[in-house]
Amino acid sequence: MNITLETVDEVRQRSGVSYREAVEALDKAEGNVVDALVHLEEKQGNSSAVKEGMRRVYQTLQEMRMQFTLKDGSVIDIPVSWGAIGALLFPKWTAWGIMGMMLSQGAIQVKKSDGKSVSEKPVRAAGKEVQNQSS
Repeated sequence: MNITLETVDEVRQRSGVSYREAVEALDKAEGNVVDALVHLEEKQGNSSAVKEGMRRVYQTLQEMRMQFTLKDGSVIDIPVSWGAIGALLFPKWTAWGIMGMMLSQGAIQVKKSDGKSVSEKPVRAAGKEVQNQSS
């Protein structure tokens, strides 16, 4: 296996990767520039497909809205992505918030970007359904 500075530079120039990535690709390809380029292309293709999928999911979640309506009629409207991130980062606060909604007989509604409701159910009714299913 013969990896020279010239082969590393050629792989870097053709693929736009760092020196480390070029050397690793050449190492896996046993010094063959073409095989190293094919390996890097496959690696970049897989990661770009994952990134594109994640971007589409995030965009869909950003377009959908969650509306929390309290018994007194006040409404909190946030993107679903904020709710999901908040639930991941602050699960205890999320649990307390849901319990508060149950006690105040509030409602949670998820709407698509066109304004159509995806789900609307009073939190107390949803809680009773969960209790009945677990019994």
